[in-house]
Amino acid sequence: MALLRKLFSSPPLKTIGLCVCLILAQIPMGSFTSSISAEPIDILMVLWRGETDAERGFRDKLKQTGTDARITIYNAGQDRQALATALRTGELKIHNFDYIYTFGTTVSHVVKTNIKNKVPQIFCVAFDPVKSKLVNSLNGSGDNITGVSSRIPIRKSVEMATSIFQIKHLAVLFNPREQNSFIQVDELISLGKQIGIQVTPIRVVPKDAFLDQVLNQLSINARHFDTVLIPGDSYLKSQAAKAMAVLRKTNLKIIANNVDYIREGALIGLVADFYTIGQNCGDMLLSVQAGENIAQMPIGSILLPDIMMNQDTIHRLNVEIPAEIIQTIHFITSETDGSS
Repeated sequence: MALLRKLFSSPPLKTIGLCVCLILAQIPMGSFTSSISAEPIDILMVLWRGETDAERGFRDKLKQTGTDARITIYNAGQDRQALATALRTGELKIHNFDYIYTFGTTVSHVVKTNIKNKVPQIFCVAFDPVKSKLVNSLNGSGDNITGVSSRIPIRKSVEMATSIFQIKHLAVLFNPREQNSFIQVDELISLGKQIGIQVTPIRVVPKDAFLDQVLNQLSINARHFDTVLIPGDSYLKSQAAKAMAVLRKTNLKIIANNVDYIREGALIGLVADFYTIGQNCGDMLLSVQAGENIAQMPIGSILLPDIMMNQDTIHRLNVEIPAEIIQTIHFITSETDGSS
């Protein structure tokens, strides 16, 4: 674990093995052993691309604590304008809810902008809540909102990868319609200048025909790059099978902080456990319900993600893993569900 601890500047762990640990300062995880109130809680759950493990973790946390939660789901279907319209026109009837749960940066920002602090909001899996202006500070939002960031600094993924194999020319896919993508591209360009990697951003508009064209060009021009990085982006995450079906046919090394991409053949990534993030979002809601000031609650963050590598891809690309870090890696194969 020495390398990963060095990258994240984290203190030594007492337990062995890899896990996703979320620090929620001043919030004792799992401390709610009984329901906060006998009264039912009405929650509007606003999603971007359907339910994920984060929502399952959130639901399970409320159920485990005996909380009577009535959850209404609205799926934005990756349509920012439709969500904004539903909020502005009153279609979602936000005044009927005690809390609003939001998944991802885009949904969370649209909801916050339109509800104007009228209902407590718990965001889940928002990449950089300060830069995206969801909150004023990671020490506290200053508004009627709190939540858990899913940010794994993208430079850490590249630094981890370069401890295993050499990177000279890195192609970075990015969605120009998501602020997260710009944040990560800027970070990578800065890192590239520091450590001598040429970074080429490749624009991917979230349309299937556009993605097909980009993947085809990457395949044709694969000799110009040695590595491709696919950042955390809702659209690109949803296209893991399609993207990797093309990229597996090249000798490009793929870095992706998403288990679906690694399962589909990406070589390596630092991966957060959405289920655990969702559970901690449930704990945060219960803290607010118990009387904690939502505006002053520290934003949750990932302390130590899993290093995941695809065993089949390691063999296909003949990648050698340094002995000093092999015990820190969580290996999966393309045939598994990522749990072994």
